[in-house]
Amino acid sequence: MPFNPETSEGLRLKPVLTSESDGPRKVLQLARVETREEWHAACAKFSDAEFTQSYEWGEARRFQGWKPQRFVVADGSVPLAAAQLILRSWFGLRIVYCPRGPVWRRRGMVPQDCSPFLERVIDAIIEAYPSSVVVFDLHCDRGLVPDSQFLPKGFREIRNGLTADIDLDKDLNVLRSSLHRKWRNDLRKAEQGTLIVHQHQPTKYLDQFYAIADATASRKGISIGVDYEIAKRFLSMRSPESSVILTAARPDGNVAAAALVVSFNGSASYLVGASVSKDQPQFSRGASNLVQWEALQWAKAKGLAKYNLEGLDPEGNPGVTHFKRRINGRVRLTRGMWVWTKNRFLTIVFKTLLKKRFQP
Repeated sequence: MPFNPETSEGLRLKPVLTSESDGPRKVLQLARVETREEWHAACAKFSDAEFTQSYEWGEARRFQGWKPQRFVVADGSVPLAAAQLILRSWFGLRIVYCPRGPVWRRRGMVPQDCSPFLERVIDAIIEAYPSSVVVFDLHCDRGLVPDSQFLPKGFREIRNGLTADIDLDKDLNVLRSSLHRKWRNDLRKAEQGTLIVHQHQPTKYLDQFYAIADATASRKGISIGVDYEIAKRFLSMRSPESSVILTAARPDGNVAAAALVVSFNGSASYLVGASVSKDQPQFSRGASNLVQWEALQWAKAKGLAKYNLEGLDPEGNPGVTHFKRRINGRVRLTRGMWVWTKNRFLTIVFKTLLKKRFQP
C-alpha cells in the first residue's frame, strides 16, 4: 500500500525549501502512520531505514513498556523524512526515543539539498514533545550531518557509533579475496573440516540459539545486544524468510558457532553472534568465520545490497571488533546518539545517565 497522508492524522508545517536555494517553497505535511503496510511503504523510500525502524521492531518493544508512534514528513504523497518513535516513562519523565532515526530522503541528492528534510522532522518532534527527553540515534555517516544541525537546537551528544558494512553488489569471489588473509585462512580450514552449516527458522530455534549466546556473553563479560524476549516477539511478527539463524555444527550436532541475521529494506544485519570456548569439545577453529561467510551468501542470494556487521566496540569488546574488522567491510563512524530537553541542565544530566545505561 503506498503512503497516503490523507488517511493519517497530521498537522501543517511551515514552508521549507525542498531543493535549490532559489527554488519554490513548499508546504510539507507531518502525518502520523498507523498501519504496517503504509509504514513500510514509506520506509522503502529511504535507503537508510534499518530493522529498528521496522513496524515489527516498534511493536516488539511494547514488551518493555515502550509505545511506538510513527510519523512521515511528506510533500503530497511523496515521503521526504520519517521517524519511528518509541515512548515510555523513565525516572518520572517521558523518553521519546528514535532508534536509528530519523531517516530522510537523500538518494541522488547533495547534502545541502536534503538536509532541510531532516531538520523539519527534528523540529516537528521537538515541538510535539516539548516536555519530554528526546533521544535520536542516527546510524548515518557522521560526516553527513554536521554538529551545527543539533547543537544550536540544544542537543548534546551522548556517544558516536562505529560500524562496518559489506557491499553485496560485488561478486562472491571479489568479496572472498577482500577478506583479511588470516581471516580467510581460518575460513578455509573450517570449510575443509567436518563442520556442517545449517539454516534454521529463527522462531523454531531461538531458545537453543540464545542458550549458546548467553553462555558466550557470560564468558566474555558482555551483554547481548538484543534481549531474548524482544527478539522472540520481533521475529514472530516477521515472515520466516526475512530472518535466519545459521549454525556451524559438528556431525554429532554439537554447535560450534551461530549467528542471528535479519533483513529489512534491502539490507541484512548481524544481530547476535555466539560461539563456544576453546576448552569445549565442539570448538573448531574458523567456525565463526564459516557462519559469517554463509551469512554473506544468504544475504546476497536474497538480492540484498548491504550486510551490516552492527556495532564495533574497540574498548568494551576488542576481540569481536578485531574479528569484524578483518572481514574488511567499510568501517564508518556514525552520527550516533543525541539527547534534547528544553531544560539545558536536565539535558546534561540525562547525557551522563544515558551514556552508560541507555540501550537501544
